[in-house]
Amino acid sequence: MQGCDHMKLDLKNKKLVIALIALIVIILVVLGIFLVNKNKTKNTLNNYNETMKELAKIFYEDQYYDLIVNSRGKDALAVYSERGIDVDLNTLGNINSKAKKLAEKLVNIDTKESCDKEKTKINVKPKDPYERGDYEVNVTLECGFNN
Repeated sequence: MQGCDHMKLDLKNKKLVIALIALIVIILVVLGIFLVNKNKTKNTLNNYNETMKELAKIFYEDQYYDLIVNSRGKDALAVYSERGIDVDLNTLGNINSKAKKLAEKLVNIDTKESCDKEKTKINVKPKDPYERGDYEVNVTLECGFNN
């Protein structure tokens, strides 16, 4: 009788070990999926930030800088060095065809919705000595990501 009880115990132990291994595998798969999605969102946000900085360059270097410097001189940019110049995505997308194409790329890959065109914006802060490339850009994204 002891041999039979011993075999039942071994069978129960084997089933328990298999169940634990299966549980660990499931947990690892779920964790892996979560980490991949988190990394995908992070990469997307980085790409969106770079796109917004490119839009800032089009706005500031190709349009705004010449407008201000030609009419009032470089020193007029000093007024904006602290508070900056806020420009929303709607305005950025209307600068030219290149800017429009860049702005149209800013779509949440999960929901397929465009980023909020009024809340997604840049803040450009001109910096001394106020040459064309002397500025800092801060980006605000409202694209429906839970980050």
